[in-house]
Amino acid sequence: MKNVLKLYKIYLLGFFLASSSLFGQTISGKVLDISGKPIANALVRQEQNPAIWAKTTSTGTYIIQGNIGTQLRIGALHFETKRKVIANNSLAFDITLLKDALVENGDIYHINFDHIRPGDRITSDEIKQDFPVASSNGFYDGDVTNDRASIDPNESVDIGGQSLKIKFPKDGAVTCCSGLDIRVPLKNTYKDNDFAADELYFSYWVKFKDDWEWDKCGGKMPSLGGSEFNSREQTWKGRIMWANQGTIRFYPELPSPVGSVGYNNNIDGAVRFWGSSSSQNNDICKQFDRTEYLKSKGWHNIELHYVLDNGPGTIGYFEGWIDGEMTSNKITSDKFNYFRTIGNENLTLNAILISFFHGGSSNPEWKPNKDEYCWVDEFRVSKSRINEWSKYNTATSLEIETDINSLSVFPNPSIDGVFNLSQTSDWKLTTVAGKELKSGSGNKINTSDCPKGIYLLTVGYKIVRIIIN
Repeated sequence: MKNVLKLYKIYLLGFFLASSSLFGQTISGKVLDISGKPIANALVRQEQNPAIWAKTTSTGTYIIQGNIGTQLRIGALHFETKRKVIANNSLAFDITLLKDALVENGDIYHINFDHIRPGDRITSDEIKQDFPVASSNGFYDGDVTNDRASIDPNESVDIGGQSLKIKFPKDGAVTCCSGLDIRVPLKNTYKDNDFAADELYFSYWVKFKDDWEWDKCGGKMPSLGGSEFNSREQTWKGRIMWANQGTIRFYPELPSPVGSVGYNNNIDGAVRFWGSSSSQNNDICKQFDRTEYLKSKGWHNIELHYVLDNGPGTIGYFEGWIDGEMTSNKITSDKFNYFRTIGNENLTLNAILISFFHGGSSNPEWKPNKDEYCWVDEFRVSKSRINEWSKYNTATSLEIETDINSLSVFPNPSIDGVFNLSQTSDWKLTTVAGKELKSGSGNKINTSDCPKGIYLLTVGYKIVRIIIN
């Protein structure tokens, strides 16, 4: 009987040890700024398993499942995203984040989605807490038709980052039934309590699903606008659209005169302020400015430049760059000044319009025949040129990620384009914008046929910036 009890105790001990290993331990601590103040609502998640995450409390405290060696990723609004590998025997430690360098060095606004919890069913209340907005449409409210926003930890223009994934349901168009419509007042951001400007630059990255239906009429994309948030007559929008076959359009939507309702795009007989068209077809779905620009796979960078009239006799304009290339013509108009002189003195730049939906209108030529998806990342607003395309594609030096599973890539940079791996592995080489160039298996990678620059090398869970000199 004693032997039976002894065996039973050994069995129970083994069961509890196995259970402990199965369910894991917990890691805890605080997320702090460099002055030691707690950072509330920061996201702490496992690097390789984004489904395991926690948000910090008002005291900066986090508790998350993990073990010795678990790699964490920490993101917080206003702060630089940070990776931390638990390399000691402690499961309780604090993490310090640095202030967002882009904002500290001049950006009016910057958000990269690394601080928002991954997954779907993102609610309006969540997004208003994590992402200061005045209004939002497309976030989950219990109705599946409004479940069109999610945070994707597997897609980002940045190494290991997250992006906003947008769903465009089959047969859906305009803001009720397609994509997202968010207004972000710049006065609500952390940079300024009250903000308005006559000139701003706006940059972001966008990636369309590989099998996107480019034969549809098109839809709205993120842009800037502004004025009074509670008055439709006092609000204007500097629109950009994707169009048939991946072309691009720009135009402003200006408010109707004071006392009327809605937008008037035909003031004084002026047509909508399209750029120069390659086609003179009167069908709005077939007019276009640039041929098949967004149709190529991978991430694309959009940068817009807005200049409002700043006095009598001046003419405002806006222009743009697609993947670093300037569009052919500025869109000029003296209408901004016209509206100011008839009573809309508050016409200004003070909001980001994350309007991303099919339409136009709800006519069938605008509606997708299947569920569509796209991703957006890295929203930046600045008073000077941003030029992120150049940063991501022609920089000569960037921090190299080398902290996972002891795998190393050498030499890096490489003069002849040949890189060695410390162990035989499957690998994939892409541009920083996400376009796949080649893949293979082994411990040597030959990139001598690639132009000089920076690329991303993916080996298992590890992503390394490699430089070809």
